[in-house]
Amino acid sequence: MLNEITKTEEPAAVQTVLNGSTCFSCGCPPTSDGQDPCIANLPATVHACCGHGDTGTADYPKGVRALIVDPANPVRHKQGYVSLLDGRTLRFPGTVGGKRVRAVVDAVLVGAELPADFIWDDKPSWWTGVKNLAQLSWAAYYHKYAYARWVVQAGGKYPKGYVRDERKHSWTTGLDDAQIRFVLEHQQEIHAECVRKALRAVPA
Repeated sequence: MLNEITKTEEPAAVQTVLNGSTCFSCGCPPTSDGQDPCIANLPATVHACCGHGDTGTADYPKGVRALIVDPANPVRHKQGYVSLLDGRTLRFPGTVGGKRVRAVVDAVLVGAELPADFIWDDKPSWWTGVKNLAQLSWAAYYHKYAYARWVVQAGGKYPKGYVRDERKHSWTTGLDDAQIRFVLEHQQEIHAECVRKALRAVPA
């Protein structure tokens, strides 16, 4: 995914909810590189989802789309999101439409305030601190090696399959619940390590 992004001057918005299916709202399929068609190629964006018409309430019928609703966190009731290269993530109802999402992203990138139905997520993205796309790509590349090292520290075997192809293999393979929990408890350290190494390896 990130290798594809590096082929462009700006990172592309990457569709993450439909996994190849048509949008529940507009009925259009993802673009050839997997993006939501209504918000494809948003500027300064790493990940994005248009929300696909979801209302984003805790009462939404159970199913795939309801999995991203967290009753304990009203921010995550905003079903659409855009995660920016600078680490900020804005969330919004899935009914606002791609044209408005694009307008809001363009506005916030030049310092405008968010409209009332948009909100900033209070949790920064794992790549917070990188200054450019090259640094992000390097941090993402190192990410799997950092996880592999902590898997070993947790008492597991070095996850060769995961390091070779993280799309087909999971770092959790062969770990028990306690070992998985150990690695997850160190996620912030893993992410911080990736960003530090990227900042050292790639000039701003």
